[in-house]
Amino acid sequence: MRYCELLQESCGPVSPDGCRSECDWQLAEAPECNDLLVPVYECAMPSASRCDLIPATCQPDLQRYGMCASGSGAGPDCEPFACSGGGDRTCHCKGSCPGVDFAAECRPTGPSGVVCSCLVDGMEVRVCEDAGSACDLAEGCCGPIFDELR
Repeated sequence: MRYCELLQESCGPVSPDGCRSECDWQLAEAPECNDLLVPVYECAMPSASRCDLIPATCQPDLQRYGMCASGSGAGPDCEPFACSGGGDRTCHCKGSCPGVDFAAECRPTGPSGVVCSCLVDGMEVRVCEDAGSACDLAEGCCGPIFDELR
C-alpha cells in the first residue's frame, strides 16, 4: 500500500479504483508467492517519485515472483530465496530445496559499505562487498549461486 501511495502522490492514479483494489488484486493473483513481493516493493520504493514502476535494478526480484506465480522456477519442494532487510545496511535471506539450505547475511562495513556472506548448508561459499542496499547486494551476489543449485 505504501509503495502504491508514494507512486500515486508523484505520478497520479495507479488504478481507477485506487491503491486498495490494486493491492488486493495483486495479493490475490498468486497468494503462495506473496512473500516474494516484499523485496520487489522494498527495492522499488526509493524510485516511486520518478514514476518508474519497477526499476531495472528490481527486475530480478520481479522475475522471481513471476516464476513462482507462473509455477515455473523452484520445484514444489523448494522454498524460494527470500530476503528481508533492516534498512539499507542489513539483510537476511534464506531459501531451501530438499538436501540444501541457502542463506545470505549482509551487514555494514565501514561508513557506507555493506558486506554479504553467501552460505550453502551453513558453509560460506562467497563474500561480496559494495556500497548501497544490503538486500540488492545479497540478491545480486548470492541469488545466482542459489539459482544454480536448485
